[in-house]
Amino acid sequence: MVVTLWQDEFERRDGRLIYHGRPMVGDRRPGRRELIENLAYAWEHCGGRFYVIVAVAKSVSTDRRVIKLCFPQQAGHDADGF
Repeated sequence: MVVTLWQDEFERRDGRLIYHGRPMVGDRRPGRRELIENLAYAWEHCGGRFYVIVAVAKSVSTDRRVIKLCFPQQAGHDADGF
């Protein structure tokens, strides 16, 4: 499983990288529900492991973000190239 997370929502604490995404309480967008379902699946079936693509937002102050660039970038590779 692969999820895209925003770069500015990561924090380094005690040598660990912690993700603080936007609050999910009351967020009824289909993507949020799907994210929770996919993370639960990864927890139950994949030992809690998943791949992350880190996205950099063009503007972090807008409600609907647009990706400026993301990491990792592997030009010419498809999902099987992971």
